[in-house]
Amino acid sequence: MGRRFCVRCGSEEGPDNPIIDGLCPKCFINERSIIKLPNIIRIIICPLCGSVYYKGSWTRLGSDLSEVLEYLINNYYLTSGRDAVYDGFTDVSVKVINIDEGKAYLSVKGVYKGTEISHDYAINIRVVKRLCPKCTKVRGKHFEAVVQIRSEVPIRPEVVEKISLVLSRTRGLEGNIVEVKEYRDGVDIKLLSQSVARHLANILRREFAAKIIQTWKDSGYISGKKHAKLTISVRVPGLLEGDIVEVDDVLAVVTSVKQGRVVLRRLDNGGQLRLDQSNLWEKNVKLLTPKDYAVLDAIILGYEGGKAVVQAEESGNVYYITAPRLSKPGTRVKILIYKGRTYLMI
Repeated sequence: MGRRFCVRCGSEEGPDNPIIDGLCPKCFINERSIIKLPNIIRIIICPLCGSVYYKGSWTRLGSDLSEVLEYLINNYYLTSGRDAVYDGFTDVSVKVINIDEGKAYLSVKGVYKGTEISHDYAINIRVVKRLCPKCTKVRGKHFEAVVQIRSEVPIRPEVVEKISLVLSRTRGLEGNIVEVKEYRDGVDIKLLSQSVARHLANILRREFAAKIIQTWKDSGYISGKKHAKLTISVRVPGLLEGDIVEVDDVLAVVTSVKQGRVVLRRLDNGGQLRLDQSNLWEKNVKLLTPKDYAVLDAIILGYEGGKAVVQAEESGNVYYITAPRLSKPGTRVKILIYKGRTYLMI
């Protein structure tokens, strides 16, 4: 059998360089793909229990959207389509690297004639929320408590998704939810049990540093005794990692929101601020939007008198910014301008 070469780069076939329909592995992944998936993958998820509609029935496939998508691709799309896997490849698997704004970024691996080949792949996903049959039945039942989740800032889809994830992981919640209503500023959850409602509120307080207020409303008499329904107001900060906030005239970036604490990094000196339930709501925390400030690409020229000398790449303007000496001259950085003040994004 004669020698074979890649028709694109001319490399010769070898034990670690198989020729795949005229192409070496490097040229193959530049022009083709190990797998072929639909342009858009539609995932139907129950917003109450987290079950996924899969092969004609509802089942739990994972604890988050990445796990669900990974399972569906590897166990359904790669096995059901005749052309889903490029001919000759074996041991093909897909791992979800990231999901952002309706787009999923994947890592694909496969073996061709004993050589492992991998490449990146991107698809669009569309999540459809639909009640499963079990949760549909629960919706018509009597309720004893309402957990009202509201955000101190305009609630964003990412915050709602994090709340939904907490709901799906909370034990004992699935069989107690009667109804879930989404509003522009939050979510109402009606529950069969007041104790489950308190348990859920405590979890949200730990996860989001939420503020909890309980009230009761008379609902008549049961067996001659006065009965009241419980309403729990759960106020969440509504902050996400990477948000820019102003706290008592100090500008900071959110680095963490978990375990009942919001952790911030000051942009003026790099110091850390930790806000928990006891002081978060006493502070004047304002979430800024990209309309409030400008972010510029820049280069550090050096340091003078405790200040970083930074030049904006596009305009050429030079800024003297109070900042610790953390980056070497020549380092590319970002600077943030807010209310006439300039900050180094350290």
